[in-house]
Amino acid sequence: MSEQHYELAFYGTLVEGCSLQQTKEQVALLFKTELDQIERMFTGNRVVIRNKLDQETAMKYILALKKRGAVCQIEEMSQPGIAVNFEAVSNVAPT
Repeated sequence: MSEQHYELAFYGTLVEGCSLQQTKEQVALLFKTELDQIERMFTGNRVVIRNKLDQETAMKYILALKKRGAVCQIEEMSQPGIAVNFEAVSNVAPT
């Protein structure tokens, strides 16, 4: 039986109190890319940032992006748009 895979989806939502410009800059630094590449993520539509992730890796991305101001969600690969809740996973440290 194969392991479940997830994708990291972003809908343009920011952490409360974070500015759009600062979040874009921080996410660009995280992914080591140019700001114009990151601009494509902020359309308000569903954007898959990464896919084929295991649970632990998905949680690390969620925490790292939230720390930089972007609210993402983890979705099952076969269920786009349906968030996965990993409440049991609380020991994953942000990067």
